[in-house]
Amino acid sequence: MAGVYEPSNNCEGTLALQQDIDSQESDSEPEGPDIDTDTSSTSHTTLQQGPSSQYRRQRESAYSGTSPPDLLRLLIDREYESSELHKTLQSAQRRAEEAKQQLAKYITRFQSLKEDKVRAEWKLQEELTLYKIRYELEQEERVKAKKEVYELRDQVEKARWDAMKAKEELKARAEGEWQELDTQGRSMVGSPTVGASRDRE
Repeated sequence: MAGVYEPSNNCEGTLALQQDIDSQESDSEPEGPDIDTDTSSTSHTTLQQGPSSQYRRQRESAYSGTSPPDLLRLLIDREYESSELHKTLQSAQRRAEEAKQQLAKYITRFQSLKEDKVRAEWKLQEELTLYKIRYELEQEERVKAKKEVYELRDQVEKARWDAMKAKEELKARAEGEWQELDTQGRSMVGSPTVGASRDRE
């Protein structure tokens, strides 16, 4: 942050001091939780909140020669940076939450579409099964009707054949009876009894 602060009226060389402070901050331990080893009999490690004592001493030594106005200016800048960082973090969290909600909507929509697809496939399969059953029944009815037509045709042909045969038999019988009558008539004409009766007449 060299060159950001203006020299204070009560302290000369503020810019040089600020450069030295920034250089020490970049080389020193970063702020945050520090883990120290407990040398007590239990030999447990404890998590210390805030900067360690060594880091705190280094920072106190670095800021010991800084005037109160410069410290106040530095504090204000750091507070502003922290505020901006907090706003950025809140904005990122808000966008992450919105993205999470949008993802939840997409997942719900996807599940709904998947369920609709399953129902549509099940309905289509059911309709295909019913159509197949109906088609098989129609085929059976068609085969049955075709068989009945063939049987009826055979019956008609048989009846026609029987009628022709009966007609021929009737004709042959009639011809036989006619020949028999004709023979009998001829026999009667040629007999003596018939001739005598004709002479008496």
